[in-house]
Amino acid sequence: MTARMAKTNPNQNGRADHSAVPFGLNESRNHDGFADHDAGDVPPHNPSHEQAVLGAVMFAADELDGVRRVLTDTAAFYSESHRNIYRAICSLADDDSDYASYDAVLVADRMERLEYATDRTTRDMLRVLESPSDAHNATHYARLVQADFMRRQVIDLARQLHISATDPTRDMGEMLASFTQAVERIGEGSEQTSYLTWTAATLAAADLPPIRWIVDRFLRANETGVIGGPMKAGKTSLLCELAVAVATGTKFLGMFDVPFAMRVFLLVGETEDTDVRQKLERAAGQRGLSLAEIGDMLHIHAGKLPQLPNASHLKQLSRDIKRASIDLVLIDPAYLCLGATDMSQLTEVGPLIRALGDACKPATVVFAHHLKKGETKLQGIPDLSSLAGAGIGESVGQWVLLRREGEFTHCDDQNIVVGYGSRGGGGGRLAVHFVESTGEVTASYLPDNDESREERERAVAQAKSDKFHRGLNSARAAITKALSGTAYPIPSRDLEAAARRADPTVTQAAIRDAKKDMTSEWSILHCEYGKRPSGQRREGFILREDRERFLQLGAVISDEDSSNE
Repeated sequence: MTARMAKTNPNQNGRADHSAVPFGLNESRNHDGFADHDAGDVPPHNPSHEQAVLGAVMFAADELDGVRRVLTDTAAFYSESHRNIYRAICSLADDDSDYASYDAVLVADRMERLEYATDRTTRDMLRVLESPSDAHNATHYARLVQADFMRRQVIDLARQLHISATDPTRDMGEMLASFTQAVERIGEGSEQTSYLTWTAATLAAADLPPIRWIVDRFLRANETGVIGGPMKAGKTSLLCELAVAVATGTKFLGMFDVPFAMRVFLLVGETEDTDVRQKLERAAGQRGLSLAEIGDMLHIHAGKLPQLPNASHLKQLSRDIKRASIDLVLIDPAYLCLGATDMSQLTEVGPLIRALGDACKPATVVFAHHLKKGETKLQGIPDLSSLAGAGIGESVGQWVLLRREGEFTHCDDQNIVVGYGSRGGGGGRLAVHFVESTGEVTASYLPDNDESREERERAVAQAKSDKFHRGLNSARAAITKALSGTAYPIPSRDLEAAARRADPTVTQAAIRDAKKDMTSEWSILHCEYGKRPSGQRREGFILREDRERFLQLGAVISDEDSSNE
């Protein structure tokens, strides 16, 4: 560890002086390289384990790779002689030569070259060669040596924490933060995992588990999923239909088989208990069942959802899932779990979704999520890029994306179009009809021939074009508002910000497009006026209708052609 704790020196008042530096290993070390300890206080170590590791790798060079993944720091060996022997063996391994073993002559030679050789080191190497060791247990003993090394580091840090805590001038927040960082550095030195998992041959021969379906050809087990759509498009109703279908082992949407009943945990954060019960009762009633008959196959929580950045919340969720033997976790909606997370940051959202999936294991988790604001009024089935925030689409392995057909009318009947798929391929498109008051639901496949595909593509293209022009018109109005009645031309660099202040909903890209169009059609004019202290003319934009006013003030309109004079 590179960070060190300063020594304690008496100050003028005879009190100990503790420097506010990061925690780490003490400067003062004994002849074995470890920090000084009180007399009779022997730090955790086991010479037999260290000898067993060294003896195993000296007799069987192939075992060294596994040992080096565990013992990443030579300081893991308590004995200085053992450290030097290990350094020499690692140095030999880094040569291009293909050694079958690291015999005593090779190791002694390398220690001589590295200037590690001493009488004590030679005696200790003889003890290593004399000690019984089994090459197959090399990694096991390496882990024991590493565990003792980490204990010594923690003990050393604890002593430093005790010393610093007795100093009333030391800032507690800074001290604890420094201590936490030091503990994390100790953890970083633990065993490294090899990334060489498979070769093509071993992967081909591996006995991997088959794909397991929760809902046949619709929802796979062990893959995090998302149900995405605009607000009031039926996401919660679809989740309740899915929950009852899986908990009862009955068809989902009346068309997809559920192989067998599985335990479901439904967590909703935007719906009251009464509303959730009503939706579930209706879904059960369509199957000729009462909610009571489903029993403990379906667990429900309506209220505050677990917060993903909170480790204790995830641990409690994991305990609940294991205690109730849950197979499927349904969460509605995701944004209420993400707390203050910056949804625009892929590196923040992605790990949280991964943590949620890990906490829910061995259950499969599916969560509801909304679309980006600009996507809510488009037509057709959305895609993963339509989901709000960054990292959601990238983090899931399967998806169900839906949208209302037409505008929301507050009617009892609801028609939605659904697209579903997964990383493993497959998927399809559905037309789904919900009757909210009864829970009745019917579904059918949407055609996927060339004609219907072209029609969908035309509809999507038209919707995108409509969205672009709506944004462009809003930006033109924002620019006009920003320039109206201004006493001075607004510089080009400030016009975009002024337009955003006039209408915060318009995008920067739309403002730039609008400015370009309005300039080309002379709706706004570029002019020069006055002088800066440097002697350069000031410049800016004005509305065309303000042209005469600014000409009278001495402005020079440079962008208007002669036909408009």
